[in-house]
Amino acid sequence: MNNNNSTKIANQTEINIALVKFSQEEEYKRLLKYGILRLHRVFKIKYDIGKGIYGITLEDMIQETNVSFLRKEGRNWYKNKYPDFAKQFYSAFDSVIYRNVKKYLERANNHCSILETDSYETPNDHSFEEQKELLVNELQKMGACDEEIALFEACYIDRMKRCDIAELLELSVQKITDIKRD
Repeated sequence: MNNNNSTKIANQTEINIALVKFSQEEEYKRLLKYGILRLHRVFKIKYDIGKGIYGITLEDMIQETNVSFLRKEGRNWYKNKYPDFAKQFYSAFDSVIYRNVKKYLERANNHCSILETDSYETPNDHSFEEQKELLVNELQKMGACDEEIALFEACYIDRMKRCDIAELLELSVQKITDIKRD
């Protein structure tokens, strides 16, 4: 099928055949490696294989790219620009990665961008202590015990690891996990 700019666009049958040939285990592994490298090099994101990006994994993005070629009115294969379907697929995969990273960054920034012209003052220690005291009071109102408050401070304010907290509070790591879970 040709459009009026004489760009050769593959029909759905050609796309389906190319997608089947492309979708092999070796290519899937290459796509995963490519995605991890792309996230790291371009976006400075260290990909977590277990969690993905806000729960969206590279496997999800690969599947999203596959589906985009199979959907009616989905992605095209521009055979003039990409005679090799693999290059068209990687281009589409890049778009999917970009779109998901953009969503991730928007969530991470809570849609609040900090401009160079914005001023920010670091709170003084007195203000920090007041805020911490307010949090502890709220936890007590909610019925938190001393262990839970100590865990809250160590884990969420001081950013300590469970094993370090367990040692500090003279409790087992499992006990820390149980308190945190409750």
